[in-house]
Amino acid sequence: MSLTAPSMDGRGSDVQAQNTSEDTLDLKRQFPSLTIIDRSVWEKYADLRNLGLSVEDEDSLDRCTVIPILKDLFASEKIDEEAGVTVLTIPKGLNFRKLINFASFPNEGNMTNFKSIWLQLSELMGDYSVDRTYRVVMTNSVLKGSRNLPVEAQKKLPKVIGCKVPEILPVATLAIMTYISSKELPPTCLFSTDPLTYTRCVELVDWDDGSVESCNLVVGDFDDNGLAIKQDDSTRETYGVAAMRKI
Repeated sequence: MSLTAPSMDGRGSDVQAQNTSEDTLDLKRQFPSLTIIDRSVWEKYADLRNLGLSVEDEDSLDRCTVIPILKDLFASEKIDEEAGVTVLTIPKGLNFRKLINFASFPNEGNMTNFKSIWLQLSELMGDYSVDRTYRVVMTNSVLKGSRNLPVEAQKKLPKVIGCKVPEILPVATLAIMTYISSKELPPTCLFSTDPLTYTRCVELVDWDDGSVESCNLVVGDFDDNGLAIKQDDSTRETYGVAAMRKI
């Protein structure tokens, strides 16, 4: 990990930003299907101050750590190489209420929203905030062969490639930020309706009516009307599982 000496005139932060930019370009040359959503992207598209977010504590990319992880991912037959992989920064202070607000009111880019959301999500998780900026590597689609499998079988698949079932906040952030920052027309929708796709998430919740003790949340069905989050442990062709790893 590169270190930047403190600077009273701000040159230290400028050097760090330049090094980060160079690292980003180098990684994209090495991995053409890689997307990087880092501090610079957040600063461009989000009103960080008004949202109560910060990316100032983002560490420099540790190439000795991230390159072997990316090589293993892109070498796996489970990865949809066309969809690719994203290195995603999760800002300090982010929670679901702020993500919902950001989706509707970005600084620039494409506005979106949550077209449907599990009833108790805001109550149970809405104010749970990230206490320190961190990064994840995540697949931009569900793993090949993960659709139409029982939940327990799906949960085993990310482990095969050194990852885990994604957490709901990072995967929803990935979908929202990819859409907002997309230069495509129409904007890129991950876990979309073409074909209809949800990724299983690691969080377990109780059914609203109490009929089932607990089940996993799923995220997807993303289109121009927004992103959907619901609870469902059924086995369907539309349900697969993405892979995530903190770095």
